[in-house]
Amino acid sequence: MTKLVLGFDIGGTKISAVVWDGKKVVSELKLLTPKTLAEFKIALKEMALFLGQKQKNMLVGVAVAGIVDRKKGSVIYSPNLRIIDRFNFFKFFKSLGFAGVRVENDANCFVLMENRAGQGKKFNSLIGITLGTGLGGGIIMNRNLYIGSHGSGGEPGHMMADEKYTYEQHFQMLKNKKDWKKAGKFLGRCLADILNLLDAEAVVLGGSVGRKFGRHILPEALAETKKHLLSKKLSAKIYISKIKHAGAIGAALLWEKK
Repeated sequence: MTKLVLGFDIGGTKISAVVWDGKKVVSELKLLTPKTLAEFKIALKEMALFLGQKQKNMLVGVAVAGIVDRKKGSVIYSPNLRIIDRFNFFKFFKSLGFAGVRVENDANCFVLMENRAGQGKKFNSLIGITLGTGLGGGIIMNRNLYIGSHGSGGEPGHMMADEKYTYEQHFQMLKNKKDWKKAGKFLGRCLADILNLLDAEAVVLGGSVGRKFGRHILPEALAETKKHLLSKKLSAKIYISKIKHAGAIGAALLWEKK
């Protein structure tokens, strides 16, 4: 990747944007996510045009919490930010003069970044878990982003933790009470399910809650994971992300040259 790329991470509570030169962040911006679509468009335009002054014909990558249409460059459904349901980022950024736009799930962008420039760069297989407004996940297999046959692979938050709730629903209920011990238990069971299925080499924990409170959650999560692994040979290294704006950098990396 020789050109500068503009990367956005669109979250339920904040929007992060970076200019990435292939090795490092050149500049960055962050603001709270607007409440209405009209305000969202204005904020996105101002951020894009301010950062886009760095280079003509700049490419754009967008990380979104939700289900995306990669071919159209749009959002199908964003559970934590419903104002952007059916919003077409490709048309929006092209209208501003940007050269190309790629859109991907935010957790997939997170794990891509970690595999290329973060804690997981030495591993061929990696699981990324994001804890923030919700619980997301992304999978790297053979150093490639795995999205499944229909583009929806790597969604551990939507797996059923019990007969009533998903892992994400359990986490959201506990997060409000900041009961990190119980949150660690559910995270540990979630990780055990993933590792029993995929046998990945490592796991990286990220997201605003994951980075800030990961040290409180991990001890219980590690103990619970070990308890539910099918084999002692299934032992993945678990890290907490150290990189700021990981999702936005991962979005820029959607334009990496293979």
